[in-house]
Amino acid sequence: KRQQALSLVMLVLVMCFVVSFIVYTINFITQRLQTLGNAAENLASGKTGIKILPEANDAIGSLTKSILAIDRNDRKLAIAAKTIGDGDFSVVVEPRSEEDILGNSIAHMKTNLQSYARSSEEKIWVQTGISQINDSLRGDKDVNTLGQDALNTLVPYLNCESGLFYAA
Repeated sequence: KRQQALSLVMLVLVMCFVVSFIVYTINFITQRLQTLGNAAENLASGKTGIKILPEANDAIGSLTKSILAIDRNDRKLAIAAKTIGDGDFSVVVEPRSEEDILGNSIAHMKTNLQSYARSSEEKIWVQTGISQINDSLRGDKDVNTLGQDALNTLVPYLNCESGLFYAA
């Protein structure tokens, strides 16, 4: 009987240990998943700079690394979009894949804005030149003075080395 009582006590202790271990493991996994859930909610709301560490090389660690990769890419794209919006088109935008809708959209936006900016600069340059020519030709002038004033305006504006005006 003493042997049975000792076996029963050992069995109860082992069961208590197993239950304690299971409760601890469940709590640990739940806390890690809660941290990942909060990080995912932050990403979903547009926040970046998530502070989580992959603690293990298990499924949760892999998910943590994936969330961190998404966060890093979101920050890169946000910086690129801001830089492009400020008019600096030198930033490199590399979509992660063909299916990367946001990355491809920002690259497309960059191309379109760069083209628009170039076109606008050309139009402004032409309009400025026309305005300067108009200003130089204003007034009652003889043909030689008119030609000289036009050349004095056009040659430097067009970055020419010289200019010639024929008057008949």
